[in-house]
Amino acid sequence: MPLRTYNHLVMSVRHVFASVTPVLVVLALVVAHPAQARFGKAGSASSSSSSSSGDSSSSAPAPSTHAAVPVRPDQGAPAPRSAAHHHARSPAYTPRPGMSPWGYGYYSGWFVPPFGYGYGYGYAVAPIPVAGSAEMAEEPPSLRVTAGLEAMTYVVGEAGLTVGATAHFEGERWGVLLGGQNIAVASLEGPGVDLLQQAQARLTYAFLTGRYGRLRAEVGADAVFASDLIVVGPSLGLNGTLWVGGPVALEGTVLVTPLPFWQLDYRAGLAVGLGPVGLRAGWRTQVLDDRGLVDGVVHRDVFMGPYVGASIVF
Repeated sequence: MPLRTYNHLVMSVRHVFASVTPVLVVLALVVAHPAQARFGKAGSASSSSSSSSGDSSSSAPAPSTHAAVPVRPDQGAPAPRSAAHHHARSPAYTPRPGMSPWGYGYYSGWFVPPFGYGYGYGYAVAPIPVAGSAEMAEEPPSLRVTAGLEAMTYVVGEAGLTVGATAHFEGERWGVLLGGQNIAVASLEGPGVDLLQQAQARLTYAFLTGRYGRLRAEVGADAVFASDLIVVGPSLGLNGTLWVGGPVALEGTVLVTPLPFWQLDYRAGLAVGLGPVGLRAGWRTQVLDDRGLVDGVVHRDVFMGPYVGASIVF
């Protein structure tokens, strides 16, 4: 894809994110009515009636062309760390045939890659004897593994918190995302806590990737384990990361499970990379609706609030 065309696509994605976010916020406010009964839990007679009425509403090049990353030469000169190096037409660098001056860094081992999320369209070093000159090397194909922990507290509607863990194994385009979380929310039937566990497994595909970030499609399955219900359903969504410069990136996810239960899960946040470690924070909304699978009465929960997390890239 020509660089100019790609940049147009990236700008379009930015506009889409900016347009969709207000819509999602409005949607969350619409569905965020007080839950009348807990998801997957049979309610008492009083709670069921109220629910019914309420719910009706390396430095050596690899043999193949893949991600190029900064490599410190023998004399210890630091590798370039600015995006401006991508476009530098220095005599020490000459473009290889078929390569463009952007797109390396995804396999660099950084949480937010210092040169973006592409794969191997960098510069080759010309054989000019410049003492201490930096080199660019190509990395072989590999997996980028990102593991993370996250906690979310509820500030709208419910009282409780969610704690979860994820692991993402991703290659050039394809990846596998595994995760699980525990939801602890105040009981509607008196003192106590109701617990919901959720597990997920999804296949991801980065259909848009380059110096500015990645946009992935996801498809897989989500399972919810409640006190009176265990249910599994297909899920699909979008997951995006937008590199905005330095160690900073924007992230967002929209996920939907249509059947047999209904789920809407979306978030928007900021990530800051400290080498291989990423610190993340933002806002998340999750809606769980069991569609009356327990006792014929719809039980819906809406969890809204800030999240914080930490991830590490291997």
